[in-house]
Amino acid sequence: MIVAFTAFAMQGDEEKMRAAGCDGYISKPIDVNNFAAQIRLLLRSSASGGDEMLSG
Repeated sequence: MIVAFTAFAMQGDEEKMRAAGCDGYISKPIDVNNFAAQIRLLLRSSASGGDEMLSG
């Protein structure tokens, strides 16, 4: 599992990251109150074989 955690947050950047093979995408600045929940969601999705996409 690969999550792009990046400062690249312009239009089209998420699509570029996903095209490069990332399973999730989180751009800075992060919401510290929601960051752990976003990671847990992606981990659960990965463990269950789901194809939910994480972005934020």
